Amino acid sequence: VGRSPMQRAHQWSHVVGQYDRDIRHPLTAKVRGSGTPDQANYKPAMTVSIDRTAPLRAAIYCRISQDRSGEGLGVERQQEKCLALAETEGWEVVGIYVDDNVSAYSGSVRPKFDELLGDIEAGKIDAVLAWHVDRLYRGFNDLERIVKVIRKTKVVVRTVMAGDVDLSTAAGVLIAEVFTSISKHESAQKGERIRAKHAQSARMGLAHGGMRPYGYERVSNKPGTLAIVDAEAAIIREAATRVLAGESVRAVVLDFQRRDVPTVRGGPWRPKALADILRSPRIAGIRPTGGAPGAAATWPEIVDTAIWRRLTAVLNNPTRGRMPRSYLLAGTLFCGRCGCRLYSASSRNQGVVRRRYHCRPEEPSACGRLSVEAKVVEAYVTGLVFGAAQSADLGQVRSERRSEDQARLAASLDEDERQLNQWAEDAGNRLITRTEYFHVRAPIEERISEAKKGLARLAPDDPIPADMADVLGRWETLSFEQRRAVIALFVSKVSINPAAHHGGRFDPTRVRVEWRA
Repeated sequence: VGRSPMQRAHQWSHVVGQYDRDIRHPLTAKVRGSGTPDQANYKPAMTVSIDRTAPLRAAIYCRISQDRSGEGLGVERQQEKCLALAETEGWEVVGIYVDDNVSAYSGSVRPKFDELLGDIEAGKIDAVLAWHVDRLYRGFNDLERIVKVIRKTKVVVRTVMAGDVDLSTAAGVLIAEVFTSISKHESAQKGERIRAKHAQSARMGLAHGGMRPYGYERVSNKPGTLAIVDAEAAIIREAATRVLAGESVRAVVLDFQRRDVPTVRGGPWRPKALADILRSPRIAGIRPTGGAPGAAATWPEIVDTAIWRRLTAVLNNPTRGRMPRSYLLAGTLFCGRCGCRLYSASSRNQGVVRRRYHCRPEEPSACGRLSVEAKVVEAYVTGLVFGAAQSADLGQVRSERRSEDQARLAASLDEDERQLNQWAEDAGNRLITRTEYFHVRAPIEERISEAKKGLARLAPDDPIPADMADVLGRWETLSFEQRRAVIALFVSKVSINPAAHHGGRFDPTRVRVEWRA
């Protein structure tokens, strides 16, 4: 009563160990009850002769899974105790094997542990010393490996905290398995406590531990709080401005490398590292939760939320870096029969290329029964836009559209992400079932994706000409993307109705334009 699981395991190890010794050496066992062992029929087990005149060649194994200071002090303490034990036993230490910052529970590769087993099998080692058995093995896979080697070589295993570990017998392996089960249970409990702590910190908007993030430093008297590092924050703002202006992350990184701008570790920049910083909700004063935005943070923002959302939309845009479109109304035309989007296609007949938009039957809910010639519908819609633009101040329209769309999309994104987090919390608290959660998650995630795409299109590097004066008179000199952007200022959606008669001339009444307010 009152003993820890590990203490109780030690107590049982002595009981099982005594039983094991009695079974293996019945002639020297204490007589219990009446009668004595049958000495005539007793055949002693095969033993291995050890030269006691020479000191045993001992190897020390040390491991620590987390060395937050990076100085290996935990390993050094283990090593000192093992050296003292070797001196007490009169053993010669022929090797020290150290796996620093490597977890045995996670299944990570332990190169020095592998090297130790190899040297044991090669006959270079007679004994192994460790601080505790859980430094040697913490999982059943490692235990199985070391048992196989020990049984073949008869090497002695001794620990500072748990004494001798006899892995050459079934009873000794049983004790080792008990310790391994306890160690796995303790590691699992520790993981649960850490996850619960991180979840609580996220709800409170507190920063997690580890290395400080670029752009911030930790406030010593306020745990979980960060303060802005002005020089680094200026670099983040510069990178954000340049990416939103259309410059690639790689180009920005190459410039930072040329200027010798250091990272948080003092090394050179890499594109992924910079992109991760720009995507992180942290720079917008939002506490990240599992890679997604969470609660409002306790630290100040480096860029405002609207800029950060546009940044993530641009960086996550799947079309970023792809070949530009070649159809003026791609993404704007819809089928008047079924309401599905019309896709661009081209065909060649006797050297003549024919471009068209068509309803693709492979798409879900698409009728696949409508098409329209690209050249004529593009010319017709462009003419309608010219008529609407004649009486409009295009510079003002551009500014108003950007502000309205940005506010609308940002508000929609905020609300959908708030709902998604709330549904996830309800599922975690078992207020709704897993099926219910996945049912409501899909449409919310679809709206979030559409809002992010919209924000990406509103980035300051949009192709609308900076000088909107006489833009219609300069239409033929504008680039393809600039023409698309001007049309998008006025047109929200274009539906193409079925043709009344097949063949013949284009019928403008088939076109129904939805204008932007």
